[in-house]
Amino acid sequence: MQIDYREVLHQQSDGVLTLSLNRPEKRNAMTTRTVAELLHALEQCAGDASVRVVVLRGAGKGFCPGDDLNGMGELPSEFSSVLDHAANHAGLQSCLRELPKPTIAVIHGYAFGVGLDLAMACDFRIAEESAQLHNQRVLERGMHALTGCAWFQPRALGVTRAMEFLILGKPYNGREAADAGMVTCAATADALEDTVNDMAHRPSQVPPPRPSD
Repeated sequence: MQIDYREVLHQQSDGVLTLSLNRPEKRNAMTTRTVAELLHALEQCAGDASVRVVVLRGAGKGFCPGDDLNGMGELPSEFSSVLDHAANHAGLQSCLRELPKPTIAVIHGYAFGVGLDLAMACDFRIAEESAQLHNQRVLERGMHALTGCAWFQPRALGVTRAMEFLILGKPYNGREAADAGMVTCAATADALEDTVNDMAHRPSQVPPPRPSD
């Protein structure tokens, strides 16, 4: 079935598939359709030998500020029978964690709430030094304790720093996030693209595994 992608851009070159959240007029806030499009694209590339690495990023001025609450409605009908995972944030994070290819999140501008969860589900994270990474306070929004950051952050930051980040709402910029271990590395705005390209093409140049007999 042909899927009409509207909110996720695709670009593939030299084994690297770049998926870009494409709602710049909404700062890339996610809708149910965004989640479904990302899921479908990831599931399609899982068995595609031409894709060796997946890069996830945002179009425009930022990565993702979280959900667009006006767009979190019913699943578009064209996705109802073509997704292997549930079209929700937990399903998307599971899909990223299970993907048999390295994934790289590129964070510029901001990554808040479930936008940060999305980045944390990737294998590697490259942040622009001035990027802002933040999570709503768990004590103020108790439901958020059940989302990805409550699982990812203690593993990335350690329990003490994770509690400060999650419960006290301490924000990090990209450099602080790299120093704390939340992201793989930080780069200046001028060096960001070169850093992404270098990391993305390292695993893409490794020979693929030999098929089993």
